[in-house]
Amino acid sequence: MKLKKGPNDKYGYVDNKTDEWVIQPRYCNATEFNLAGIAIVTLGKGRQILINKENKNVTGKIYRNVSVTKFDYIKAEEIDSNNPAAKGDTIFLKPTGDEITELRNMFIIEVTNEGVVELTYKDKYGVYSLVTGKFIKPKYERIFNFRDSKNAIPYAVVYKDHKAGLIDWDDNIIIPFDYQDIIPCVEFNVAIVKKNDLIGVVDFEGKEVYPFEYCSYSIVDNKICLNKIVTTYIELKEWYEVSKPKCPKCLSRKVKETNWVEINHKYGDRTEFVIGTRAIARKKKVLISYDRVTSFECSSCGHEFTETKTITKK
Repeated sequence: MKLKKGPNDKYGYVDNKTDEWVIQPRYCNATEFNLAGIAIVTLGKGRQILINKENKNVTGKIYRNVSVTKFDYIKAEEIDSNNPAAKGDTIFLKPTGDEITELRNMFIIEVTNEGVVELTYKDKYGVYSLVTGKFIKPKYERIFNFRDSKNAIPYAVVYKDHKAGLIDWDDNIIIPFDYQDIIPCVEFNVAIVKKNDLIGVVDFEGKEVYPFEYCSYSIVDNKICLNKIVTTYIELKEWYEVSKPKCPKCLSRKVKETNWVEINHKYGDRTEFVIGTRAIARKKKVLISYDRVTSFECSSCGHEFTETKTITKK
């Protein structure tokens, strides 16, 4: 059965082979039937219903603002028959038309490719799994999509009371809410965490793997790079550390950059060849080097100092 527009500018459905009307053209607008045999049709004045291939309203209700998400799930606003003009409840339906009652009046942010419904209610965030039906009620300040580690343990980074933690689909706390940020690194079965503006590493049981004495990190070419003092490689994981200036007063490396400025710019000549009707050689002034003066503040003693480096342009 396929959708077709009739001579009366209304929509109905015809047999795929005979092209004869199976459902007469009576709807202002309509969609094709999904794999569950459900179509969305518009009656007029923004009123919409869900019908099956027998042209029956499968839910017995009338909606407006109906839209289809990933995997043919349906978002809609329910119309109150006693007060049609009033704003109705927001609902979320399966492709069959059955309502997922836990999500009534939730604002659906997105349905991810993994089948995770990201939602919010009263400025709190939660998730619902289309695969398992598990539901984490919206109670977190922020929540990031669930993923699977190498051990197939689903988890998500969430924020509560302005602290980050890690939870599983049963809302069990995997890593406690003690950190500013958490970056899971599934290939190493650890998480990079930030606490008191310093970087450390914990496993998925919350146990400390590497102490909180790093200033930053990066992930390049399957390597986790922790920035600290000297270059060293950690067994199997190929992590390394790079240097940062010491405070000249207390010799602490817990320093942060506050400002920088470029001075002492030096220029030189570069010969360029311009190709046109004939080749023309000309000289151009280019920057060849300058001094970068960086200001730092020590987090340990509060001392402010500067460091100057000469930057040479290639």
